[in-house]
Amino acid sequence: SSKIGRFGGGGRGGEGEPRRAPMPRRSPEKMRLLTQDLPDTERDVEAQMQMCQALGQVAGSVAELLSGAGVGVQRAVAAFSVAGMGARPRPEDAAVAKGGSALLGACKALGEVLVGLASALTGHVLTPMEEMQRTFEKQHARERAELQKLEHQESLCNNALRESRERKDKVTGELQEKVKERDKKGKSKAPLLWLIKPAVSKSESKLQNAAHAQSAAVEDVAFCEDQATAAQEERDTRALAFLELLREVRGTRARLLRGSL
Repeated sequence: SSKIGRFGGGGRGGEGEPRRAPMPRRSPEKMRLLTQDLPDTERDVEAQMQMCQALGQVAGSVAELLSGAGVGVQRAVAAFSVAGMGARPRPEDAAVAKGGSALLGACKALGEVLVGLASALTGHVLTPMEEMQRTFEKQHARERAELQKLEHQESLCNNALRESRERKDKVTGELQEKVKERDKKGKSKAPLLWLIKPAVSKSESKLQNAAHAQSAAVEDVAFCEDQATAAQEERDTRALAFLELLREVRGTRARLLRGSL
């Protein structure tokens, strides 16, 4: 903000019209971060996580089916083995017994494979996906809440800056009016100055008070501008960190799915 002189002011614009400085402005890159990059990436990652959640549900169902089938096969093999322990095959049935034993062994191995597949699907796909989902939801909620808080804080700072500038414009206008009155009285009553000296001193005192008020208003505008700029920078920094987090989640998801193949 430009400081207005002690007994005048204006700057750019028409006579008596205070210059209005713009609100702190973002660079095109920061605007794109807030209005395009971050929202687009957030929607993309949310869609990906929904797909991961659906895949996790499928993996959980398949793992449950495989585990149930494997346990069922193992129980059937065990039950047959116990039932057939007392039966001694005749010599002519030796080939059949050997074939049956091989079949039982194959069924037992199948049961173990099915249980192993269920365990691998749970350990390498389902559990990591669930952990990633929980971590993402927690981080996403925290970062989203923090960004909303910073956006609100920036809005408050901008409102305070706008009000401060309005107060400065008001006191600047009052100062300019008093300057005009002083100059007008000085020209019309200069020959009688020695007779109205007390009145002139009173007018100068009012002018001094208006000048002090204008200086204080200028300082307040500068302070509010600093606050608004700091709030903007803090929000932009947090938004960039959030964007990097979302990109990291997207990469983690891709690595997890590749590792499960």
